[in-house]
Amino acid sequence: MQQAKVMGCFRGALTGIIWSVPDIACELFGEDWHYGDAFAYLWRRFGPPHFGSDADKELVTYALVDGNPDIILDVSPKPAGPSCSFRYLLSPLLYQKAEAEYMVHRREPNYDERQGRVIGLIVDVLASMMAELLTPVFIRDVGVNILGRVADKDLGATHYVECSKYAGYGITQDYFLKFDEFGNRPSVE
Repeated sequence: MQQAKVMGCFRGALTGIIWSVPDIACELFGEDWHYGDAFAYLWRRFGPPHFGSDADKELVTYALVDGNPDIILDVSPKPAGPSCSFRYLLSPLLYQKAEAEYMVHRREPNYDERQGRVIGLIVDVLASMMAELLTPVFIRDVGVNILGRVADKDLGATHYVECSKYAGYGITQDYFLKFDEFGNRPSVE
């Protein structure tokens, strides 16, 4: 899994046409969640995020891809827990296919979006990506995952991922001074 390089015209949401992403997050992570642990893990594993976020509402946001370039898992650790910390983004074509599938089946009694061909695939990919965030990364000799510290007894039975080569780098203030008060880069004259 890695950070997305571009997001282009991707569309998505917290919930919507896709079976609720918060439901997947709560199934995997329960309420055993601390946004500080999640932030530390994401920073250590992926380095600084490639895209900005809403400075009033979010600490940080990571746009992650893994295998399917049409699906982005958007992770923004929030104090309220996993139910509002995960969103999805889809390429325009995949979003259109999922929306069409949803519109055809939404009035069927007992319809479960996860059973649809397109939406089921999307749900499986998102669930797999979220589960991958339980894979430890090390901070020195301490294994951590998105839920925090991994017990030493559990580390021997699992694989781990290497930390980002950028995880320890700093960003000088000079870089940020290039932006105006609204976060826009100044025009080059």
